[in-house]
Amino acid sequence: MKKKVFITTVLAVIVVMVPSSSRGEYSFGQWAVDTGLAADVTTVEAQSQGITSLDGLSDYPNIEVLVLSNNPITRIKVDDFAGMHIGEMLLSATDITIIETGAFSEMQNLYRLYLNDKIPLENKFLNWRGAKFRNLTALTIKDLSVTTIDLSFAELTQSAFDAMMTGGGAAFIGMGELNSISEINFTNADLSGVTQFNQMYSMTNLQTLNLANTLFAPSVISGNYQEVVVLANALEQQGILSFLTIDFAVYAARQSYWDDWDAQPLNELTVVFAVPGRDCTAPIRGDMNNDCKIDFKDLADIVSRWLECNLEPEDLCWQ
Repeated sequence: MKKKVFITTVLAVIVVMVPSSSRGEYSFGQWAVDTGLAADVTTVEAQSQGITSLDGLSDYPNIEVLVLSNNPITRIKVDDFAGMHIGEMLLSATDITIIETGAFSEMQNLYRLYLNDKIPLENKFLNWRGAKFRNLTALTIKDLSVTTIDLSFAELTQSAFDAMMTGGGAAFIGMGELNSISEINFTNADLSGVTQFNQMYSMTNLQTLNLANTLFAPSVISGNYQEVVVLANALEQQGILSFLTIDFAVYAARQSYWDDWDAQPLNELTVVFAVPGRDCTAPIRGDMNNDCKIDFKDLADIVSRWLECNLEPEDLCWQ
C-alpha cells in the first residue's frame, strides 16, 4: 500500500528545485505562485526557501513527497494538511514551536516523517493529538528536544506503533530511542490494531503513561489485558515509570497485580471508570464485561458459567 504513491510515470512527477532566494519570508502558497508550481505537482523539494508558514499548501492536493527542511516555519496549523495525501514529508531543521491539535488528523497516507535536527518545540511538547498514523513505517525525531508526547485520540496500527517507537530502520530514530521523553498520553487513543507493545519496552526514562479510555485490540481485551501488564512491568523494570493511568476494566482484569504495583513506594496508579467515547461514573456490581452497563451480554456470561464451583472439598459446592 505504501508503494502506491510511487507508481506513476516520469511525466507525472514534477520536481521543483528552486534556489534559495533573497526575497524574504513568505508562505508556501506565495512561494508556489512565485515559482510557478504546477497545480498537479506530486513531488516538491523546497528546502531553504525562507518559507515561514504552510498557508496555501492544501491548494496542491496531489503532493505525495514534500521536502521543507531548513525553512523558518514556526507553526503547523490544524488545517494545513486538509484534503492532502502526503506520503513522505521532511520538516527537519525548521523552527516549528507549535503543532496545533488535529494537524495530523488527515495524514492517513503518511508513511515516512522527518522531524529531526533540534526543532524548538514550545515547552518540549509534541502534539500528535488526533493523528491518524495508519500507514507510518518510518519516523526520525533525532535530536528533537521533547519530553512530552500527546497521542490522545490518535489512531495507530501495529506497524505505525512499531515505527513510532523504533523509527522503522537503522537510519531512523523513534520515540523509544529518544531518552528525553518522560511522558506519553494515549487517552482516548484507538490502539485496536496494536496487539504487541514490546517495541516500547526500551523507554528507560518514561515516568508517566496515560492509558485512560484507550481502545485496545480484541485480543488484548480477551487476554485480560496481559499485554498492558507486561508493558507496565517492562517499563518499571527498565526505567522509572511511576505514574500510570488505566481504565477500571484493565484494573479489574488484573486487580492483584495492579494493587501490588500501586503499593510500591514510588508508584502512583490512577484508575478511571471509562469506556471509549463515554464516561462511566462508577462500577456496577454484576457488570461482567466492565462496559459500565448491565445487559444480556452480562447475563450470557453468567449463564455460561452457571453451577461452576471451585470449592474444595467438592461436596461443599451444593450444601
